[in-house]
Amino acid sequence: MMDVIPSNTDEAIRTLTLMLSTFKITSIQGENISSIQGEYISKAVSQLQGAYRHLEISEKVPHDISDHLINVFRKTSVNEFNSTFKTMKDNICIENWKYYPEDILRIAELT
Repeated sequence: MMDVIPSNTDEAIRTLTLMLSTFKITSIQGENISSIQGEYISKAVSQLQGAYRHLEISEKVPHDISDHLINVFRKTSVNEFNSTFKTMKDNICIENWKYYPEDILRIAELT
């Protein structure tokens, strides 16, 4: 899904940002209830971490990256996994909480 983009050009950053905002865990081949704790979620987290790091190094992190990441992780095929990120989304909307991208990625990795 996310190929290496070795450039910091505006076009490369826009492409990476678009891929990040439209990423779906269900698009990773084999994602299902038996693998959500295994390699497929790890692969998704790894790809998203790489994209985030590239944007961070380029100093082009979108202001709403946390929302994008939470949305990615609350739309899997596994309700138990989704509920963690649905709760995070509710906390943002109701309690005005703030989650940092690193924390969201770490929670996804550990969930």
